[in-house]
Amino acid sequence: MVFQRSGAGWSSLAARRAHNPKVVGSNPAPATNLWRKTRPLCGPFLLRFRGDLIRFTVLNQKLNNLLEPLIESLGYELVLIEFSAGSHSAMLRLFIDAPGGITLGDCERVSREAAALLDVEDPISTAYQLEVSSPGMDRPLVKPAHFERFVGETIKVQLHVARENRRRFSGVLVAADANGIEVALPEMRLQVSYEDIERARLVPDFDREMAKS
Repeated sequence: MVFQRSGAGWSSLAARRAHNPKVVGSNPAPATNLWRKTRPLCGPFLLRFRGDLIRFTVLNQKLNNLLEPLIESLGYELVLIEFSAGSHSAMLRLFIDAPGGITLGDCERVSREAAALLDVEDPISTAYQLEVSSPGMDRPLVKPAHFERFVGETIKVQLHVARENRRRFSGVLVAADANGIEVALPEMRLQVSYEDIERARLVPDFDREMAKS
């Protein structure tokens, strides 16, 4: 489930400009308005190119420090932040979760509160859109607690550096602790530290989900 919100939570454009004079443009319905800022993207960001996604690691950490306490105070978990920069605007994606799952109303609530905080703190120096989403059935695994929670499930892992002449593996997550994970593959057991993992996701068991419903 995805709820896209590309504007701040202020009740009027004048209020938004009072807090952030770089915001320009119209003030349509909350689900469609776009934050626009005039200065180009700049700063001491560390760049790592992964397909179309540019991960600004310094900015990501700053955003995590800013947004995680807010989202947790609302009763949700911030699973992952993704920031991708385009030629005309950027996309900031927040993946959130909760024990009972995520609804459209949850995404709207987090989007509204996060947009208001971001508008005041102003951590991003380029035009961007804010998107809040549930992690989905193929949810990303980012923190050690995520891996520990899903021991016994099938996952996909992509490594920074190839092993056995490949970087992508799929198998059963058989162990996870504070240092890394172990994945059972048909031909071997793969032991990986978290520092070696570029990205990881669950592999959905659609038959099991259909049986639940």
